[in-house]
Amino acid sequence: MESSDYFNRGIKLRNWEEIVEIFREAGDSEEKKKALGILLQKKWKGLRDGFVREIKRKKTTPSGSGASGKTKYIYFERLKFLERSIHNKTTDSNINTTSATAEEQDFSGDEEDVVRCSS
Repeated sequence: MESSDYFNRGIKLRNWEEIVEIFREAGDSEEKKKALGILLQKKWKGLRDGFVREIKRKKTTPSGSGASGKTKYIYFERLKFLERSIHNKTTDSNINTTSATAEEQDFSGDEEDVVRCSS
């Protein structure tokens, strides 16, 4: 992420409160404002998820495969500013492929030892 405030929950909360103030109607109760905040966050997540799906679809489309029958995500161009935050994510795996093959080799060796011992 580019901002050092990304993980600051207080700043995130204040920003969402500002967004609720923009979209709320005059005289809304606190309960209505809270419900609106939840609704807006769900809407934002849906918009962002749609953008991410479109990025992934573009990545998995083989070169030279021709035009896709599926239309482009309607808000794709407007949400392009999210590309920097999406492409920089890396994932860690708890599966080590080299150790799995080593364990398989160890296991096959143990089997031969068992056969030799039982003879």
